[in-house]
Amino acid sequence: MKKRIIDKLFNVKEFVNVCVDSPRESKNVIPAQDAANLLEGKYFCINPLKEGSSRKQLNLTARRNILIEFDADSLERQWNIIRDRKIPHDSVQW
Repeated sequence: MKKRIIDKLFNVKEFVNVCVDSPRESKNVIPAQDAANLLEGKYFCINPLKEGSSRKQLNLTARRNILIEFDADSLERQWNIIRDRKIPHDSVQW
């Protein structure tokens, strides 16, 4: 599942920030192809960053992914919202 999500969000030659110890960690920018091994229970940027950079807007190389988070609604209600509003979705994590 983790590799599939990384493959959907990033190209092979892109870089991603993965927070290993803290969600505030910003300097762990690694090749996307290596990120899947670190994702278990961790935070990561959903858009690619420049190699050797930190997690800041000015270091983004593309803005093509968005994160929509539902915390209170049932799964059925969440899917209804996604379907009714025609929200494109390539990657879904439960």
